[in-house]
Amino acid sequence: MGTDIHWTLEVLKNGRWIGRRDTLDRSRNYTLFAELAGVRQRAPEVAVIHPRRGTPPDASGSHLDLLADYVNDDHSHSWATLEELQAYHSDSVQRLVARIGYDADFQTPGTVRLLYFFDN
Repeated sequence: MGTDIHWTLEVLKNGRWIGRRDTLDRSRNYTLFAELAGVRQRAPEVAVIHPRRGTPPDASGSHLDLLADYVNDDHSHSWATLEELQAYHSDSVQRLVARIGYDADFQTPGTVRLLYFFDN
């Protein structure tokens, strides 16, 4: 039995977070999981991007709908801004940042975040 990640890429538009269904690779990458939330951390020297934050109270409806699909099987909820991900220097996180890509929505700092959680 393995652990899977579920995430929603959100963009701030007119004061509201709007979830975007993404095409990010959801394959099991336990190094990435450890760096994002300390999940499946096998090596103590792997630094977590920040302590788990939970689901933000202003999460998009898209993310809340995703959460509803995993009631009682979800854990380790957190989120990170695009800037936090860009500043974290690891191959796994930088590959994720590259896959997020850039478009007009991503030009203003603080307007893109990735919400995530895990299930077993």
